[in-house]
Amino acid sequence: MEMHRNIWTRTRSQHGLVTGSQLQAEGVSRASLRNLLATGEFERVHHGVFRLSGSPHSSSQQALAAVLAIDAPAALSHHSAASMWGIPGYRLAPFHVTTLRSGRHTETHAAILHQPRNLSPTHLVECDNVPITSPVRTVFDLAGRVHFGALARMVDFLWTRGLGDHESFNNMLSELAKRGRPGIRNMRLLLAERGPDYVAPESGLERRFMQLAEKAGVRSLQRQVNLGGDSWEARVDFFEEALKLVIEIDSDRFHTALVDVAADAHRQQLLTNAGFWVVRFTEHQIWYESKEVIKTMKAIAQRLNRKDLSNWSK
Repeated sequence: MEMHRNIWTRTRSQHGLVTGSQLQAEGVSRASLRNLLATGEFERVHHGVFRLSGSPHSSSQQALAAVLAIDAPAALSHHSAASMWGIPGYRLAPFHVTTLRSGRHTETHAAILHQPRNLSPTHLVECDNVPITSPVRTVFDLAGRVHFGALARMVDFLWTRGLGDHESFNNMLSELAKRGRPGIRNMRLLLAERGPDYVAPESGLERRFMQLAEKAGVRSLQRQVNLGGDSWEARVDFFEEALKLVIEIDSDRFHTALVDVAADAHRQQLLTNAGFWVVRFTEHQIWYESKEVIKTMKAIAQRLNRKDLSNWSK
């Protein structure tokens, strides 16, 4: 029957789920639904949300079930959306769901419900067939709930992965900014520091080094810069243009294997031959020998302050 085909098509696109309203729209009566439940073809997940028996269990299915339980246009949001977008430190459950504030009172035990005054359709997307707030909107929703450092890390995490940039963050700021909205002041401060050409640190290790460098008085470092000659190119972690100084951060994960050590040595030789000065710090030094790192960076700061552009290591 056409009705059954439509229902199965719906469940395939919804991780095996269907709502009572969707069944009713396909002509399924309450009596027919009771029969589907009694025969075991469907099972109840939440009030008004049903699962096709035998459909695979998954975290996306659980998340979508929480969204569908609202029985209104809604999307996964806040902590749950942050988890879906891969932002470190967040868990999918308990599920947070956002829907527009309406005249009627919406209540569900399936999710923690948020009902903002402003929720543009442009702020909503899909991730694995689950309606969800966009990465940038998700950060703004959490901005008033986390401390400044955690917020900065979220912004940089999305920036490095192409999930947010100068334009998208500032457009969202223009749409949501108003007196009294939690987190807006911190978002203004963060975005004021991040211009159109901003390159976010790609790891917590790089961020820690930046803090040490700034503590030592070196604030002119460029991040993730492409250098090279006619026949080769190297992307370096940090570059100080006035000194032609390259600083490389050797993480344990990517710079300890023999093949990595050989590749690093070859690239360093190319940079040295081209007239660049190369300084390397290991992950252990940055985390556990920070005083020595700061001492080295202070020597660099002194050269910069004196306008001494000779090889600082001599």
